[in-house]
Amino acid sequence: MSTHIVNKREVRLFLTEFLNNNAIKTLEEAQEFLKAYKNKKFSDFNLLHSRNLHMSVLLYKFKEEVNTGENMWQITRNMILAILRQDANQDECIHLYLVEFKKWKDSDLDSFVLEIAAIYYNLIQIRKSIDTHEMTDTTQEEWTPHLQQLMQQIVDSCNQLNIYQKVLQHVAQFEQQKSEMVYAIMSKAYWDSIETDLSHQQYDLFFRNLEELKMNLLSIVPKRDTPLLAEFHDKYDIEFIKQRIRLQVFDKDYLVSFFTYIVSVLQDADSIQFIPKYDAAIQSTLESIADTDISKSTRIIMEKICMLSENLRNRKAIWEKLLNGN
Repeated sequence: MSTHIVNKREVRLFLTEFLNNNAIKTLEEAQEFLKAYKNKKFSDFNLLHSRNLHMSVLLYKFKEEVNTGENMWQITRNMILAILRQDANQDECIHLYLVEFKKWKDSDLDSFVLEIAAIYYNLIQIRKSIDTHEMTDTTQEEWTPHLQQLMQQIVDSCNQLNIYQKVLQHVAQFEQQKSEMVYAIMSKAYWDSIETDLSHQQYDLFFRNLEELKMNLLSIVPKRDTPLLAEFHDKYDIEFIKQRIRLQVFDKDYLVSFFTYIVSVLQDADSIQFIPKYDAAIQSTLESIADTDISKSTRIIMEKICMLSENLRNRKAIWEKLLNGN
């Protein structure tokens, strides 16, 4: 909108015609009425602002149906009244309305895109089920053409509205959230199994976990630091741990000693900025095992070590890529 005082007469006539039209009782009737104004612009306003001003009657009269919101409804009402009464602050009210209308429209579009993305994502999951033969051949033959047609219609419509890329971004986020949720569930089930096995004096899964963790830690420990490697193998002696379990001297004191040593190795291999995180991890873990039995304590400590080592391994991989320029 231009900065000079604009001509509001046409806007006032439009508002008066609409608000005095007793035949307009529903949102559908109001939308039909506005079709005639689709390409009409008010004097001193461009076509976009004119269309936004046309929309004011819907936001005002059909607050619930178009989900105007209380704040936007008050702004719209104040503008309409200011124009009809020809108040001195008409220009300020119109400017505020146009600014807030853009925000409202963008927010409404975001919600619409999210809804479309959710529908499209569900259709993708159905297609995957069909492609992996989780349905009978008859069901596949019946559903596949309709599903493909529906998905293509959504793609075409989204492209017309220029929102297809935004839809795909949400779909990718849904997939990531699903992957993270599945990983969290599987991880919990894994550690639950270890804890249950330990409580029943079944150690096969625990020993495999010890071996895998040791291999991961060896990929982090500097290969050229011979004294450190020797100390590591001495402290992380799986046969010695097995012997302690057989002799029933695998207790919390040993667990804490083992845990603090492994954390110190990780801490030394990491950058200085992460030192407080390791200190906090030790403190929180020791508090967590204070009142737990040996099975629960072992699960908590091993889970924490695995998480810390995996995080460091990922960071080191990123650092190496950056240093190598890849």
